[in-house]
Amino acid sequence: MAHGFGQRLDLPIPLWLWLAAAGMTVVTSFALVIDFLPAVLERTNYPRLALSRWRPFRLLTHWAVITCLRSVVLALSFVTLAAALYGNPEPEHNIAPAMVWVVAWVGLTFACALVGNLWAVCNPFATLYDIGAWCIRLAGITATTVARPYPAWLGTWPAVVGLYALAYCEHVTTSAAQPRHIGVAMLIYSVFTLAGMTVFGRAPWLRNAETFSVAFALFGRFAPFDCRRALDGSAASLGADQVASAAVPQAATELYLRAPAVGLLDDQHVSPSLLYFVLLLLSSVTFDGFVETSTWRQLAAGIEHASAWPNEFGAALGQSPEQVIKTVALIGFPLLFVLPYVLSCAAMVSAGIARRERHPFQTCISRFVLTLMPIAIAYHLSHYLTLLYATLHQLPTLLADPFGTGKPLFDLAPVDDMGQVMNVHSSWTVIILLIIAGHVLAVYLAHVVALDLSDKRGVAIRSQLPLLAIMVVYTMVSLWLLAQPIM
Repeated sequence: MAHGFGQRLDLPIPLWLWLAAAGMTVVTSFALVIDFLPAVLERTNYPRLALSRWRPFRLLTHWAVITCLRSVVLALSFVTLAAALYGNPEPEHNIAPAMVWVVAWVGLTFACALVGNLWAVCNPFATLYDIGAWCIRLAGITATTVARPYPAWLGTWPAVVGLYALAYCEHVTTSAAQPRHIGVAMLIYSVFTLAGMTVFGRAPWLRNAETFSVAFALFGRFAPFDCRRALDGSAASLGADQVASAAVPQAATELYLRAPAVGLLDDQHVSPSLLYFVLLLLSSVTFDGFVETSTWRQLAAGIEHASAWPNEFGAALGQSPEQVIKTVALIGFPLLFVLPYVLSCAAMVSAGIARRERHPFQTCISRFVLTLMPIAIAYHLSHYLTLLYATLHQLPTLLADPFGTGKPLFDLAPVDDMGQVMNVHSSWTVIILLIIAGHVLAVYLAHVVALDLSDKRGVAIRSQLPLLAIMVVYTMVSLWLLAQPIM
């Protein structure tokens, strides 16, 4: 129901023609970019408009407004946790599944990608940590130890593990929507995050190891609004894998307006761990779409009948054979994205790009990975669009009775006919436009980065062809998944 509102939409043209047209759109956009793009748009140091000089925006970023926002989000987090642990065990009558999976994960992704990194402002873990630190100072307790330096070798690998765990809970387990399980997971993750901030410092841990902070920082670099000083004392536009070397003075948030996606052009070399995190973001949503198709059902059934290991491991782990196959596929699925990307970077280096760099391949593989973020964002938005809309339709009812007691605190009723606003036809139109726009923006970003790394325009253009081929394949695979019947 969330994916298609209970309706079926057949393609008005043959599938091969639809996919070929989408691929040619990406190729045509590449030709238009290299021939007609103004020189002012072919540089990484993009222009920004300072909004903080106008009073309405200064009021919007005032500490009192931000404090109120943080307080509301923290209160909603506590209500969600209490409802998960003590509320109605039925997911459809408990607010916890909707708040965690849809509002917090899907909804904040939409907000961070289309508006700005709101998570950096209202992160409940950071708010809880700040309250604890304030209480300690108020009690006159002086800390006898200082936070340890965050290990540079660790990079964002803790966030990668967290993203894997999130994807496993979302795509593999059958109890992801059970309120009790959600509540226990929230408690464990909260304790782990607060402990990490205590040991390694607030800003370094959030910037490197906290999964949601790393993900939303990447999504926020796509957004048109850029916060130059976030509440953790660091620039929100900085790379998520960077370790703070010095504290940035606390100041009011400075708000800037920029063109969409250009924040991904910031000249920063991405670490291997963050590179894998970006490709895992892209592959995990694709994996979710793939396991809902009949092709996956046939593949999983063939593996189960051809080998006994799914049944043996499933019996040992207390899981079904399909869950075991899904787990293995989830772990290995990112390699289908990592290997082609690495090979395309090797081909670009062979074409002569980044010759002036000391390590051309290392530079290439780190500089181009963020150009794939528009694809990850576009498919994330398109994949969860109808789910978000359907859940927001029911959210007023859940907010009125978050514990599912049957006695709402106030009267909030959902809209009767959600199809009047978004039906299957309009949602598909938006989804296709999102995917095509994401790939076109990725082509543009790759073009700008290639020009920045090359001394000759001809070399830069030729070097983009391997990455362009990957983007065309990603486009066609994404639209093929959307065209498959949902199982």
